[in-house]
Amino acid sequence: MLSQQITNPLSRARFLLILTMLQTVKLGVILSDPNSAQFKYWFYTCFQYPAYSFKCTTVHGDVFPMAYSLLWYAVYTPLTSRGYWVFNSAMFTVDCVTALILLRKTSQLSMLLWAQGSIYFLIVSPQDFLVWTLILCSRIRRIGPLFSVLAVMTKFPLLPPILDSRIWDYIVNNPYSVHDMYNWARYSYLIFYWLLYLGLWLHKRRPFQFLVNSPLIRRGVSDA
Repeated sequence: MLSQQITNPLSRARFLLILTMLQTVKLGVILSDPNSAQFKYWFYTCFQYPAYSFKCTTVHGDVFPMAYSLLWYAVYTPLTSRGYWVFNSAMFTVDCVTALILLRKTSQLSMLLWAQGSIYFLIVSPQDFLVWTLILCSRIRRIGPLFSVLAVMTKFPLLPPILDSRIWDYIVNNPYSVHDMYNWARYSYLIFYWLLYLGLWLHKRRPFQFLVNSPLIRRGVSDA
């Protein structure tokens, strides 16, 4: 009873009202078109070039290739090529569908954790929304860890592996990549949720429990 009060403290009607308000706020932010001119220049114009092109630059002319996987390009290119409204309409639709699925499957506490990540990746870091969605899928029964691996491979040019040394040199050494302190907020969010949802899957499924219950281990414990 106590655990139920902690994980689901509100009535269903009240929680639905809060969730509806949250989605309305997200929609309002999207309609306000909050992205900076610098971000739009990079995010909505670089797709005119081939994947990993070094012709992709910032508004100031600094080289800034999109060092994600080809799966990421396959999802983002047809959406961003149609502009801000098509891309954000699609992402907001996915976000709402995800909310409805989680509402049926998880607790209110879990929904609160989702809401924080959802706001960030939908509004602040839309370039990572696909990775975030794959991380959410890591809670799926039996195949969750496969999505955890897929999320990492999508974040980097690993699906399929891109062997162009210039891309990896950019990722490792360019000040706009992993060395940019402003990127570490995004990285921290991604790492936190990646570990959280993988940890929840492991806790719930206990995939190594069969080792603990094996006769060999039990015999060793009893002998001790």
